[in-house]
Parts: sequence; structure tokens; C-alpha cells
Amino acid sequence: MSVAYVLAFSGPVLFRSTGTIVIERADIPEELARSTVSGVLGQRLELILRRVVTEESLQPIVDELSLFDMLPPDDRASELSSYISVEQVNPITLEPELGGAAFSVNVDYENRTLVRDIADMVIDLFLDDNRRARTESAAGTERFFDAQGDRLALEITDLEQRIAVFKQENSGLLPDDVRGNQQTLERLYRNLSDIQADIRSNTERRDLLNVQRDEIAGGTELAILKSELTAARQIYTDDHPTIRRLLRNIAAIEAVGGDPELQDPDLRRVIAQLVAVEREIAADMEEEAAVTSRIALLQYRSVRAPDVEKRLQELTRDYDLALGEYREIRQKRGDAELAQNLEAEDKGERYTVLSKPRTPTTSFYPNRIGIMLMGIMLALGSGIGISLLVESSDNTVRSSRDVIDAFGGPPIAIIPVIRNVRDSRILATNLGFQAIGLTTAVGLAIAIVQGAL
Repeated sequence: MSVAYVLAFSGPVLFRSTGTIVIERADIPEELARSTVSGVLGQRLELILRRVVTEESLQPIVDELSLFDMLPPDDRASELSSYISVEQVNPITLEPELGGAAFSVNVDYENRTLVRDIADMVIDLFLDDNRRARTESAAGTERFFDAQGDRLALEITDLEQRIAVFKQENSGLLPDDVRGNQQTLERLYRNLSDIQADIRSNTERRDLLNVQRDEIAGGTELAILKSELTAARQIYTDDHPTIRRLLRNIAAIEAVGGDPELQDPDLRRVIAQLVAVEREIAADMEEEAAVTSRIALLQYRSVRAPDVEKRLQELTRDYDLALGEYREIRQKRGDAELAQNLEAEDKGERYTVLSKPRTPTTSFYPNRIGIMLMGIMLALGSGIGISLLVESSDNTVRSSRDVIDAFGGPPIAIIPVIRNVRDSRILATNLGFQAIGLTTAVGLAIAIVQGAL
């Protein structure tokens, strides 16, 4: 019992002052303006404590209140940090509760007056850190989204240029051109069929005119050569081998006194028709070559179109992804800017003091009531245990049972205890002292409990 008393009243005494901070939601609905500071309080509380309770932030408190003067100056702030703790509480009952929307800041110190001042200053540190952290977080988030937006804007510009160059280099091979190319190819096939039909018709007509010319000219070789020369000059130049051959043959016949130039009007008419037919055939053949070349080009484009479409889809997909990400970044950047304005105007999620620290009336450490109750229980238990031990180790014969245990048989006679007046007085005196001791112990325990409270 004395040991418990010494432990309860001889050790250092600490007083605790507690302030409670509640986290208030934003004044503006979250769906309209979302704060950039998020996370479960339980996950953030330890980080907040480490950020707030630092030697740099506590040093002004130590200097102003002259705390821990017995320690070296460099160790005082660190010593104070060991007396500060936080715990989540229910904002209504203020009882410890995981997931509560409030937390208590506990400060322990040996001076019951100074502990409240220390707690007030520590609460202010938490409030200032909250405002600063939220403003800096919103500003940092806005800068991050600005940087990401600029990066994506450059990427989008590069993709737009690449798509434009690709379309220019593959004009006519793009997906938008495929249907038009197919329709053009079908039309060209029809034109080619018509041109070839015209060529066949004009060729037959030319053969018929050649027959008529031979019949009118009477088979004269010079007339035939001149008609062929006239028709050939409508198609070829004078340097063409056909023209040169005809000129040589005509010159050879005229050199030996051949037939003069024919002046027959029918022959001239047939030759004129023949020249016209040759021109039509030449034009049709030129157009046939152009249409055939155009068809070959469109067929080549049709073969290459799937590869071009695949590459264009890849570029377009990259562009759409970058554009979608850019729009999302711009939206988030707007949210971050709005959140920064909310924090600047103190309309976002914020800390509010729910209960201010108070001057404690009782000590927090040590737990004197618990120590004294434990001492009483140990004293009673040890007394009972010692009594049982002494009783079990005593070999004195005190009753007939002890005689039977010691000698193996019952006693011959039993002489009862005969108390005289002196023995009665001694027994009464012992009982009185026991009652006085018990009353004193109870009174002392009550006084200790009241003093601890």
C-alpha cells in the first residue's frame, strides 16, 4: 500500500489540454466545384501531424513560453513534439472513432496553466497549415494541368500537320476518295467500251472507203499513193517513216513519167472522207490510251487504298486520343482554377475549431486512482495469501482433528478454553484496534481518491 502511494504521488505529473477540429464541407456542392484536396482523414492525419509538428514550427512556441528550460535549446522543440498527439473523434460525442469527421489535438505538459496556451498555439498551427496546404495544392494542380495542356497542344498540332501532309501525299487514295474512284472507274469502263466500238466502226468504214478509192482510181498506183499520202499526213508528221516511204514511192513513179495527179471529184471526195475517218480513228485511239491509263491509275489506287486507310486510321486515332485527353485536361484545369478560387475565398473544405483547449483541473499522468486501487487489491491479496501460507505451515495441535491427524486416534478427553476477565479484555482490545485500522484505511483511500479527482 505504501509503495502504491509513493508511485502515485512521488512521480512527475502531466496535465492534458485538448482541442477538437472538425472538417467542414465546402459551401458549394461538390458536383459544381470539386476541391483538389481529397483523401480519407485517417490516411491524411498522420501525414498532417508530421508536417505540422516540426521543430521549425514548434520553436516559436518554446521560445515564447520558455518551455523546457532545463534542456539544451536545440532539444526543446523536439521534446515538445513528443507531448503532442492527435486522434480521430466523433464530432458530436467527441469520443474516439475511426472514420470520424473530426480530430482532437492533445497536448501534455507539467504546468496546468501553460498547457492550455501550448494547445491553443498548436491548434493555430493546424489551421494555418490547412489553409496553406490547400491553396498550394490547388495552385500546384493548376500548374500541372497547364503543363500537361501545353504538351498535348503541341502533340495535337504535330498530329494535325502529319495528317495534312499524309492526305496531300496520298490524294485520291483516301477513304473519302474510294467511293468516288469506284464510280469513276465504272464510268471509264463504259467510256472505253464506247471508244473501242467507235474504233471498230471507223475501221470498217475506212476499209470500205479504201475499196471505193481503189475502184475510182482504177488501180492507178500513183493515185493510190497520193491518196495514202494525203490520209497519212492528217495523222503523222513529215518525219514519220510512213510519210517518207510514200514520198519516195511517188517521186520514183513521177521520175519515170507516171500518171499526172488525178482531178476526179469522186476520188477527191472519197479521199476526204478517208482522211476524216483516219482522224476519228486517231482521236479515238488517243482517247482510248488516255482512258486506259486513267483506269490503270485508279486500279493502282484501289490496291493501295486499304494500306492508306489503315495508316490514316492510326493517325486519326492518335489525334482523337490526344484531343480527348486535351479536352479532359482543360476541364480538370478549369476545376483546379475554381478550386483555387474556393480555397482563396475559404469556401472549400476547411478546418474549424469545434472545441477550444481548456485549463485542466486534474492530472492526466499518472493515473493515481488506478494505482491506489491496484495497491489496495495487491495488499488485500498479499495479506490473504500470507495468512494461508502461515496457516498451512503451522504444526501446532489446536483441535481434536489435529490430534487424530497427529496420533492416528481420537483424544481421551477435551478440555475447553476457559476465558477469564483478562482474556475478554484482551480480545475486545484487539477487535477495537482492528476496527480502527480498517476505518483508517478506508478513510485514507477515500481521501486519496478525492485528492486525485
